[in-house]
Amino acid sequence: MTELEKIQYTKRFLDQLAAGVNPVDGTPIPEGDVARQARVTGCFRYVSGLLDDMIQKRIPRWAKGDFSASPEELMRYHFPPEPIAVSRFVQAVNDTVDLSRVRSLTVRDLTDWMTAKGLLREEGTESGGKHRIPTQQGEDIGIASAEKTGRNGRYHAVTYNVKAQTYLLDHMGEIAAHAAERWREKQRQAEENKNAARPAENEDTPENE
Repeated sequence: MTELEKIQYTKRFLDQLAAGVNPVDGTPIPEGDVARQARVTGCFRYVSGLLDDMIQKRIPRWAKGDFSASPEELMRYHFPPEPIAVSRFVQAVNDTVDLSRVRSLTVRDLTDWMTAKGLLREEGTESGGKHRIPTQQGEDIGIASAEKTGRNGRYHAVTYNVKAQTYLLDHMGEIAAHAAERWREKQRQAEENKNAARPAENEDTPENE
């Protein structure tokens, strides 16, 4: 067993303990057991998170599979009571999948897909940049935008309610396919840039004068 496999194995044990399951035989841990106390399960989750960080650093992103999330994994998604920003939604989705196996979903993956579907549109900002705000179609599914003022001027705070989150989870298969295509396009572009920067192998060298 490699060092990485040992870390992954240990993390699976901690995840099961945190969920109230005996990792040895798969049976529920009795309610009165010390392993079911909130402070103890909190420690299990904390250490599991540290191990997950170690796993991510040991596996290069290119070596992982395309992002995917099964219906069973998405059932672990926790709906917050208040509308949330897209970055928090993406993080919550990534928390449901095994990121040692697949690449994580990015905010750009999701917002690009929503823009292509007509749920978001790009708009210029006072500082000369761009941001994305919901279209009418986006508002209809539960995406909201509120104008606020910050250090760099006015901006739109875009949030997603439970209805919007549910819509995105229901379309996670399409979103995953879009994320995979974005990744392949980035790889193709990187390879083209690499080849363009590489000097021609058979190029004649100038003669010494």
